[in-house]
Amino acid sequence: MATAHDKHVIGCFTPSRGRQLMTRACIMQMISQSRRPDYYSLFINGNTQERDCSLFQDLLTAYPWINKHSGGESMLTVEVKHHAMQPLLHTDTSLFVMIDSDDVYDCDYLERYVRMIDESLAAKPQPNGFCFNLINQRWIDTEAGQPVLWKHWPAVNGLGITPSERKKGIVCGAPPTYVFDRKAAEALQGWRDHPRYSVDTSSDRSWRNMLFDAGIPITCVGTVPPIFGYVRHESNTCKLIS
Repeated sequence: MATAHDKHVIGCFTPSRGRQLMTRACIMQMISQSRRPDYYSLFINGNTQERDCSLFQDLLTAYPWINKHSGGESMLTVEVKHHAMQPLLHTDTSLFVMIDSDDVYDCDYLERYVRMIDESLAAKPQPNGFCFNLINQRWIDTEAGQPVLWKHWPAVNGLGITPSERKKGIVCGAPPTYVFDRKAAEALQGWRDHPRYSVDTSSDRSWRNMLFDAGIPITCVGTVPPIFGYVRHESNTCKLIS
């Protein structure tokens, strides 16, 4: 949690749908951080079964700084992300940290990432708002029936920047590693109902275009060694058997 020497109030947020086991593992990763979040907002989307929280309710009870809310049966991923982030705007959060439920975040992820952001902003301030993404991390492949494989992942094009985006000058790194300030968070919330983006089913593409059009560039930074792993899997959902 924050100390007297911290200059940031860190708010993490995670959207999830039918990923109870992965959500539990994700919460445990945040609890294990060397610098814990001050707030952690979970938004659970889906039908009644997909919103069942019994696999991680004990953690929600034990750690009151984790806030769970839920709703909706069928939402676009970009919409679910906004619902997860929105409660943090009503707190004193100064750094908004996107955490995907199915990826790997090292126990010093927040501490090292925030230190690197501070160093970058000290060298090059961004008074109009900032957003950071990680590059040069890990790719973890969990193909069914095969050994789990991992390798270096440059992540310099996110999960697929289009030629038109590249022509505009958009850059991004690993999508599940967004960290941004309140100006960027407010810009994203302000654009959420814009028809230009509301029809886009890719939340990654929507967010990087929203930020770019708001005049907030994405700054890509790398770590040695990596502190993040993007997990590719065939199945990531759970099913409750009554």
